Amino acid sequence: MKSMYDFSIEPISMADKTVFEQCRDGFYESLGSENHISDLCFSNLLAWSDSFKTRRTLKDGFYCVSVEHKGQWYRYAPIGKIDGQFEVYESILGLDCQNHVELIMVPEVFLPVLQGLKNYEIEYSYDPAYSDYIYDNTSFLRILEKQSNRCDYNHFKRNHVSSFQIIDKQNRADCLKVMERYWCSRRDCGSCHFGC
Repeated sequence: MKSMYDFSIEPISMADKTVFEQCRDGFYESLGSENHISDLCFSNLLAWSDSFKTRRTLKDGFYCVSVEHKGQWYRYAPIGKIDGQFEVYESILGLDCQNHVELIMVPEVFLPVLQGLKNYEIEYSYDPAYSDYIYDNTSFLRILEKQSNRCDYNHFKRNHVSSFQIIDKQNRADCLKVMERYWCSRRDCGSCHFGC
């Protein structure tokens, strides 16, 4: 079984949690972003590791992840502190390819860095099927054409006030209070296999 990275790649395990999170946090910090995409969450990668044969390696301070789906290997953008290490980053990308690298689950905030690499031209695309919380307005409103969906929507509008906020340093404590009230208070900590 060959993954996208040819160098000492191994199955992901709980032992990787600390180094993964250090690399991920350094990655976002060097990009100046507090917003993490859920696909770069350790518990998500570990939980799906049996289904997607998730493999990982640490190379030059970057955590590299490959996953297999239906016989095809895909790789995540290597994560770690960028801080001007563009040559190192390019060498990691080019270790097993000639002229084409396909990365999946790339945070939007990372696109300018990829566009700045010297030896690569960047093309990017997205699939709405993998954008769980992003809807085209027309498509979203079309959902309401179905009678049962309209009833659910109208019931929600009558009974709830909705808003959208990105979780940041200012409201993180409020989010944790909600989590404690509706999740932690009803469960034993031992049942949270991946920690809080």
